[in-house]
Order: sequence, then C-alpha cells, then structure tokens
Amino acid sequence: MMNLIKILLIKILGLFPDSPFTGQTADIDLIYIYYLNWFLPVDICLNLFLVWVNCMLLVLVLKILFKLFWDTLITKLMTFIPFP
Repeated sequence: MMNLIKILLIKILGLFPDSPFTGQTADIDLIYIYYLNWFLPVDICLNLFLVWVNCMLLVLVLKILFKLFWDTLITKLMTFIPFP
C-alpha cells in the first residue's frame, strides 16, 4: 500500500515543473540583480518583512485572546451581580 502511495505521489509531482519561476527569470539578466542587491539588500528586507508579519500576527492573536478573556470575565461578573 505504501509503495502504491509513493508511486502515485511521484507521478503527481512529476507533472509539476522543476521551478515555477523559470519562465519569469529566463528573460531577466541576473547580473543586474546582483548589483541591485548591493544597494538594496533583498535578504535583509525579506527578513525584516518576516519579523514585521510575525509581530502583527502576535498582536492580532493577543488582541483576540484579550477580547475573549474580558468578554468571559464580564459575562461571569454579570451573572454574579444582580441587577435591580
């Protein structure tokens, strides 16, 4: 059964190209990308972007957790405090 799954996955993955960007990068002369990277370090920019995205996701998750916590706390308090 495992051999059948392995053969099926190999056949499916054989349908995909080796690199999805071969058509786009074939027209670009790569020497200019090295010069561009000298003035604008792409690897550092990508790393900073990933740090920013992670911080934004952390803030979003903390906001959601904070809201859930306060909603449940207020609901529990409302059940204990009788209204006139």
